[in-house]
Amino acid sequence: DKSLEKEGVNIKYLSPQNEPRARQIWESCVYGYRAQRRLAYKYLAKSLDKFDTKLLLWDHNKQELSKVAD
Repeated sequence: DKSLEKEGVNIKYLSPQNEPRARQIWESCVYGYRAQRRLAYKYLAKSLDKFDTKLLLWDHNKQELSKVAD
């Protein structure tokens, strides 16, 4: 469904988990990097193929990127 694009809304990037290492004091969902990768490749990537939208994984904790890139 491209109804957002028809309305002039063009989403360039999507991040399924904001600040994955942040310690919240409220209810939140925390995905580790393996869970984010599985969610991205198994579900989100296929759905986003028809759009010009890129996925950002582990985008907040860049200092730990070398630990999660495999």
